Amino acid sequence: MIKRGIMNRLKYTVQNKSSQPLNGIMLKSGVGGHTHKSQTFSLEAGESKVIPVIVGGYKELTDMETLTTTIQITPNPGETTRIIRIHDIEVKNSPMVLEIKNEEFIRGGAGKVWFTLENSGAADVEIITAEQSSKQASTQIT
Repeated sequence: MIKRGIMNRLKYTVQNKSSQPLNGIMLKSGVGGHTHKSQTFSLEAGESKVIPVIVGGYKELTDMETLTTTIQITPNPGETTRIIRIHDIEVKNSPMVLEIKNEEFIRGGAGKVWFTLENSGAADVEIITAEQSSKQASTQIT
């Protein structure tokens, strides 16, 4: 399942059933017109690994989406193998919880406001709170 409103961590178990090591492997997950990639990794002969792919829970996703998963192996420049699987995946709402608090305000005076953003997902979320070494306000928070 993908949760709308948060970053999702899809976990794939990848196994090398050959007798040779595999290098230059990448997983790609495509949903709702967006493609997300894993880090490049390697597998020894017979090895199995769980590989995460972080997928956005975009607001425009419908309740049922097509998930295209591609495992791409590029062992050498100019050599690429792709295995593609297509499945339907359910999408549900799971927005982050935002809480805004403030000190008591006095007309004409300064006051403090702060917020807490609760990430209900398993993937990390980054928020830019300032730019240019804290010399400019964030373009993401107003």
